Amino acid sequence: MTDEEKVAWTATPERAPVLDSAGNKIGHVDSVLGDEDKDIFHGMAVNLKGLAGVVEVPENRITSITTVAVHTDLADDEASSLEPPS
Repeated sequence: MTDEEKVAWTATPERAPVLDSAGNKIGHVDSVLGDEDKDIFHGMAVNLKGLAGVVEVPENRITSITTVAVHTDLADDEASSLEPPS
């Protein structure tokens, strides 16, 4: 089993899997949204599984970022209703 350690948003692993509240993979990180110079984190652009496209997961829906994955509080069917990144 892989050990997970929490990391700062600026250390989000490239193309990290994004998990829903039950721990199921809903997609992977496409890009991190924020301003590193001002240390302001807005959320993540997430490429959803299948043909659903890229959506923005706001920072308040992300429960933790680890060396292995991004954990969210999203329900299984909720991700596809999120808006694309602006």
